[in-house]
Amino acid sequence: MHKRLIETSGGIDGIKNFALLDSAVNSIYQTFDGKELYPSLIEKAARLCFSLNKNHPFIDGNKRVSMHLLAVFLTFHDIDYKPTNQEVIKIGLSIADGTMTYDELLNWLKKIIKL
Repeated sequence: MHKRLIETSGGIDGIKNFALLDSAVNSIYQTFDGKELYPSLIEKAARLCFSLNKNHPFIDGNKRVSMHLLAVFLTFHDIDYKPTNQEVIKIGLSIADGTMTYDELLNWLKKIIKL
């Protein structure tokens, strides 16, 4: 997915840190005291997007990949997700610059998703 996004939108292909990529992808399965920290699909989608964006595992395109994977994850699970391009850009940048938290991303998703 990363390679394809780089091919179509530009940038440098490649993984900068495999451990950070692994951490981001597996973050949705975290548990505490035997309970999932992100039990719903919306929580998992938000955590995956947020972790990929913040962990910065790729050389380039981390924001694009995180926002695209959010859409793919939700669509795969038949969740109606149709933000505007401007929303996607704003959210991706806000996560990256630290002005949006995971909880704020989750709340935004809950507002725009029709379950």
